Amino acid sequence: MSLRVSAGPYDCRQIAIVPVIASFDTSGRIIPLYVRIKGIPYKIDSCRANRKLGGIEEFYCKIRDGEYWKPLLLTYYKEEGAWTVPGYAVK
Repeated sequence: MSLRVSAGPYDCRQIAIVPVIASFDTSGRIIPLYVRIKGIPYKIDSCRANRKLGGIEEFYCKIRDGEYWKPLLLTYYKEEGAWTVPGYAVK
C-alpha cells in the first residue's frame, strides 16, 4: 500500500481549514473578525492570542450561535496563510 506525503502541518483529519476575515496591523498583530464553519458565517465577538510558535498562532475566541456563546480555537499558519479549527467543530 502506498502512503501519501503530507502537504503541510494542517493536513490531517483532526483539523479543518476554514475561511476567516481578519485584521492585520502594522506591528504584525492579527485579529480574527469573522469565520465561516459549514457554510455558516459567525462574527467573532472576543478573541485572545494564546501562543505563537514558529509562524503558528493560536486564538481562543468566542462566537455567538443563536442565543449561545461558544468557544472556538482558531489556528493561523502564517507561511501557508491558512486558518484551521479542530475537526470536531466542522462535523
